[in-house]
Amino acid sequence: MLSVVYAFESFSHILSCLNCVHGQEAIDILKACHEGPTGGHHGANHTAKKVFDASFFWPTIYRDAHDMIKSHDTCQRQGKISQRDEMPQNAIQVYESFDVWGIDFMGPFPSSKGNKYILVAVDYFSKWVEAKALPMNDARVVVKFLKSIFSQLGTPRAIISDRGTHFCNDQFTRVKTKYGVTNRLATAYHPQTSGQVEVFNRGLKRILERTVGENRASWSDKLDDALWAFRTAFKTTIGSTPYKLVYKKSCHLPIELEHKAYWALKHVNFDLKIMGLDKMLQDDASVSATEGFLFWKSSELLSTAGVGLLYGNDFEHYIPNNHRKLQLNELHDQAYENSLIYKERTKKLHDSKIKNRISNDGDQVLLFNSRLKIFSRKLKTCWSGPFTITQVFPYGTIELSQPDGPNFKVNGHRVKLYFGGDIPSKVVPALHTIPMDK
Repeated sequence: MLSVVYAFESFSHILSCLNCVHGQEAIDILKACHEGPTGGHHGANHTAKKVFDASFFWPTIYRDAHDMIKSHDTCQRQGKISQRDEMPQNAIQVYESFDVWGIDFMGPFPSSKGNKYILVAVDYFSKWVEAKALPMNDARVVVKFLKSIFSQLGTPRAIISDRGTHFCNDQFTRVKTKYGVTNRLATAYHPQTSGQVEVFNRGLKRILERTVGENRASWSDKLDDALWAFRTAFKTTIGSTPYKLVYKKSCHLPIELEHKAYWALKHVNFDLKIMGLDKMLQDDASVSATEGFLFWKSSELLSTAGVGLLYGNDFEHYIPNNHRKLQLNELHDQAYENSLIYKERTKKLHDSKIKNRISNDGDQVLLFNSRLKIFSRKLKTCWSGPFTITQVFPYGTIELSQPDGPNFKVNGHRVKLYFGGDIPSKVVPALHTIPMDK
């Protein structure tokens, strides 16, 4: 109604010169101004203005233009998907360390000592990261890498991966069955499912880019340092560092050990030149006594400074076992609580920026072909279909059916409602679909 009022107010001075039409004649004029040789497939407002310029008018012109363009097949197959089209966020919450791992490949990179890929595994609770430089990305190296993790950190309950052939094969399946591990596959063309790994991939790539400099072939030598930096970096999600959450103590960095050791030795006047002179003048017994006294004194000060010497003695203050267990449980529970709060806030912020879409069984939808987003072809539409929704799952996954093919699952982010038109007997033949999980 407001659009009609606006039209009357804006064009009242020329309404007397317009030809008033109605019924099928009005629809034919609207189609000609939208999809005709001079139409250009513009939006509703521009199409209505073109009708006015052609000296035609009827009261419901704006509403009719909007309804016609909304159900126009060609116009519905244009445009892209944005953040506002995403589905509501559903976080993967884990309570124990090393219960759920996300795994993925990075690369290929420039060859470094024969290595071109990095196989990455991230723990969903502690954010602990394992990574290894590899010459290839096949099933054999994946199985070997997983067995190494299992032997050091225990067998997880689940592994989340994409649908790459290096993760979907007989060797990988046999390992899962042997160790009783469940493999959760991400929805095709939806990397957000493996968000933990994707975040680490970006962080690791950023660290390597800034550490290798111009010598790009040295990235495999810098990988261990990059892992150390990542493990000792504070993570807002858990309110701690992955190292502290796993080992229940802070990691002593080289710069920390160097400065605290220097401070302790300075207070005991540990002069190496004098000690060397004493060794020359005193007998072996005296030297042993002196060294023993200095070792004890320096160890005491190092312990006070928070540094322990690597000579087999533990200089930490004595803490009863029950009290220490309580501290460790508090650290774990605090990390879990921080993770819950962080993910709730992230979900609230994310969901506030998206459209409120409702999909029902039986709706017709168009599917965004993400392959064309990566390998774009000019003047080719990225939307295929229409398909029919057969089932809507609670976590954003939608099952679609096609007339001449099996049902398949996609993320709701990749579909949009299709208005009007008949379902063709054969949709885009080059469409890449993922069969349903059995």
